[in-house]
Amino acid sequence: MLGSFHWLVDAHRHCAMSVNQGPIIDLHVFRAGLGQGLAIVGRGCSLLLNGVGRACVVINALQAETLCESVAQRIGDSGGQALAVMADCRKREAVEHLAKVAVNAFGGIDILVRNAAQRVQKSFDELTRDDFQNVIDLSILGCFHLAKATVPSMRDRGGGAIIGVGGMNSYLGQKHRSHPMVGKAGLNQFIRGLALDLAEDGITAN
Repeated sequence: MLGSFHWLVDAHRHCAMSVNQGPIIDLHVFRAGLGQGLAIVGRGCSLLLNGVGRACVVINALQAETLCESVAQRIGDSGGQALAVMADCRKREAVEHLAKVAVNAFGGIDILVRNAAQRVQKSFDELTRDDFQNVIDLSILGCFHLAKATVPSMRDRGGGAIIGVGGMNSYLGQKHRSHPMVGKAGLNQFIRGLALDLAEDGITAN
């Protein structure tokens, strides 16, 4: 897998993905701020791409297209290939389009790394149904859409990997963050379920 990496980075103001002959990374950046978060992601991807040689990256975001394009340029300058594609990972059609772009551009998807999160603090009294639903849609439904859209390509390529990045709050808890705690706990269990369901296809999930 080290020869030609195709990454799809979905920075959906908080999400990222990676595709290929390589990986799919779904990184959601909130508290650090979109600008700072994407800069960190861009540096990390650039260093990794330099290490593996040829890399193909699709950067996806809900907004900040100019910033995504600048990160893609940095990856290109480091010797990789990158595209910037705007989409909302909470919406099935948008994720299906994102995966299609990645497959058409780079030939397939090997790895999905999902790190989406919404780092919003609200007391129970302030918390609304919409606040709660948005976190569920982002953390759990978003991962479901991403897996549905990328697993077929992994199967075609003989296997792959899904990585879901959670957080300690889902285990330890934190005041005013009951809704993100539920979202991350649900994500953890969904990833465990994927590991059992997809093992026979050569696809790991952690």
